[in-house]
Amino acid sequence: RETRRNVSAVDWSCPLVRAQFVWLVAANAGSRVVKLDVADTDRLREVLTSGEPWLVMCKNGNKGVERSLVVVEDAAHALYPGIRVGVLDCGATLPSGQTMFERLRVTETRGLTLFTVANGRKPSLVPAKAAAEASALTAHVQKVTTPSLLALRTTKDLRSCLQSRQCLVLLE
Repeated sequence: RETRRNVSAVDWSCPLVRAQFVWLVAANAGSRVVKLDVADTDRLREVLTSGEPWLVMCKNGNKGVERSLVVVEDAAHALYPGIRVGVLDCGATLPSGQTMFERLRVTETRGLTLFTVANGRKPSLVPAKAAAEASALTAHVQKVTTPSLLALRTTKDLRSCLQSRQCLVLLE
């Protein structure tokens, strides 16, 4: 019994143990967080250009992964069901020769880097204030990924709409 008790005891105060646990939870099929791979160009193209709402957490190796994944995983469970959540190694080289950090014009030392992409728009960075805790992250992501309706009052408004990837004009 003594040996079994020692084997099953987990030191939850260790950041590495918590990070491994979160990664295991994220790898579980029931998790809302999926691992994105830069080598899977079709999947990455789908994330960046499909118009579907995504929240993507950039990781660079294992820097800051433990705390960040906890916040992202908590937020993932509170987000609307249609919003997908992924983790991407943004420091890895894309087939284009750039890294995702370079594409987003972000320095790798920024700390936690999250971005959203939705509704045919370009990826936009999540402000550090919104990424600090799960509730703020959830509110921010739901706000920026929700499609909006605009009244077109001028021809400039119409041109802007028609030049975007997703535009629907209803005439009365």
